[in-house]
Amino acid sequence: VTLNTDCYTFERDKYPANIWIQKQNVGDYLVGNDGPGGVNKPENNHRFPIPIDLIDEIQPYIKIAEAHNDRYL
Repeated sequence: VTLNTDCYTFERDKYPANIWIQKQNVGDYLVGNDGPGGVNKPENNHRFPIPIDLIDEIQPYIKIAEAHNDRYL
């Protein structure tokens, strides 16, 4: 599985972090109605929490990415 997201999604101060994967549409509610900031119909998705140990492990790499990305300068 490949996850294409911005590094800041996994910054320590944003913990807890989850990956949500759509199971199916619920009634007339389409998963496309959910935005990146949250899931409105949790029953429509599988939730995979990102372990804090992984979040801590990738922090140095986030800092490297920030140093090379002008969005953070």
